[in-house]
Parts: sequence; structure tokens; C-alpha cells
Amino acid sequence: ELSATFYHAYLMEHNDTLAVFHGQTCVAEAKEKGVLPLYRLVKQQPALLKNAVIADKVTGRAAAALTIASGAAHLYTDLISEPALSLLQQASFPVTYGACVPRILNRKQDGPCPMEHLVRDAQTPEEAVAMLTDFFKGKQI
Repeated sequence: ELSATFYHAYLMEHNDTLAVFHGQTCVAEAKEKGVLPLYRLVKQQPALLKNAVIADKVTGRAAAALTIASGAAHLYTDLISEPALSLLQQASFPVTYGACVPRILNRKQDGPCPMEHLVRDAQTPEEAVAMLTDFFKGKQI
């Protein structure tokens, strides 16, 4: 079992926003901010996520829903929002986090993260994923 320190250090050393592990092996990583890298993996390479550990820099409610739906085994995140943590706990999904904040802010830091806002009323992870799928439909991802 690798520690939170390992995942945090990996993200920092590689300047990654997201990394997916099977054991000590990183099988996917991203440097792009936002929920899109995780969304892409869920939609395009779902087998990579099965029973994996997802290490994420920032986890809002949208990323939490994708993580639950992905079939991953554990989430490590540096920063998580209260709505994301609540969704993970409701699903009994194992999570380790560095800090919890009331909400994730947008990139300008002057309002809520648009993806967290988009899925705010979703009752289940599946409903949130469906909202994200509708949002990204027809967009270049």
C-alpha cells in the first residue's frame, strides 16, 4: 500500500494534475487542469481505471462522480471540496486527501468551479456523469 506522501510527491515531481496507478506503476498522467483529463480516461480508456488508484491535485464534485463511476479502487487528492467528499462518502468510496475546502473555485478565483456548479444538483454519481456527458457532447475533447 503506497502512502499519500508518495502520490503527492509524484504529482509535484512530475508537475501532473492527475496520475493513475496500478501498484507503483503510473499508467496514465495529465498536466492539464480541470476535469477533462479524467473525463477523457473514463470515456476513452476505462480499463486503465479499473481497480486503480487515482491521484488528483484538485477534486470537485464532478471529478468525484467520475472517480466513483470509473471503477477505481481509491482516490488520493491534495485538495477536495466538501460536496465532493460527501459524494464519495455516500458511495463508500475510499479517499485520502490533504485538505478539504467548502468549494472549488474557478481559475480566476472569483466564483465557483463551473464543473462543480454544473453537477451541484446531481443526486448520484451516475446522474453527474450524465450531466458531464451532455455538457461535453459535440465538443472537441
